Amino acid sequence: MNNNIIQDQGHIFVPFLSDIKIVNEVYRLAKELEKDYLNGLVLCPVLSGAFMFTSDLVKDIKVPVELNFIKYGSYQGTESTKVLAAELPFNPVKIRNKDIVIVEDIVDSGFTVDKLRKNALKLGARSVKVCTLLFRPRAFKGQQKPEYIGYSLPDDIGFVIGYGMDLDERYRELPKIYAERLMK
Repeated sequence: MNNNIIQDQGHIFVPFLSDIKIVNEVYRLAKELEKDYLNGLVLCPVLSGAFMFTSDLVKDIKVPVELNFIKYGSYQGTESTKVLAAELPFNPVKIRNKDIVIVEDIVDSGFTVDKLRKNALKLGARSVKVCTLLFRPRAFKGQQKPEYIGYSLPDDIGFVIGYGMDLDERYRELPKIYAERLMK
């Protein structure tokens, strides 16, 4: 891997978002959440991809924040299996009668966030919203768009890695986001 290009499993990734752009967008999202939840909120980061985003987000929010880490997965490599498996489900005690925000690294089809919203409401959350760093509008087929969106990905961006996002558990540690550019 050189500083500008990562090649792995037939994919070529190039820098997409610098660490400075990420920091600025995370700050903007934190201030939106702060404004909307003056009395505090419960952030429910979806592990493992959203851990870096959530860590930075929490540092910038200046209202009371509780955390309820959850882990649901539907990806193998770069493909969604369309089956949502819960490894670390919501803690009902932490979300019952509370305003929660599900924190995602990226929302593609919306399949996962739709299921998570329904599950959280069924467990007694007072309100459920979604905050995502990356959103793929063209791929989205869900029932409700995320309420808090960092960057909407253009159509020529494929798979992304870095800043918590991985390719088969690699590249999460990268401070910036790399993207696969698709040919049109």
